[in-house]
Amino acid sequence: MGTSPEFWTNLEAKYRLHLAEKEKTYLDGAAHYLNNNSYMRHFKVRFSCGW
Repeated sequence: MGTSPEFWTNLEAKYRLHLAEKEKTYLDGAAHYLNNNSYMRHFKVRFSCGW
């Protein structure tokens, strides 16, 4: 195909980095939701009190 192995390795690395950044964004959003949801705060308080 006329391309070097380094080209494909770099392309794969960039793709994996893109996927990792997407996953981090998703997980950050989920953590933000769970940390700021009043329903979850209610359970955090109850569990921290030993209920």
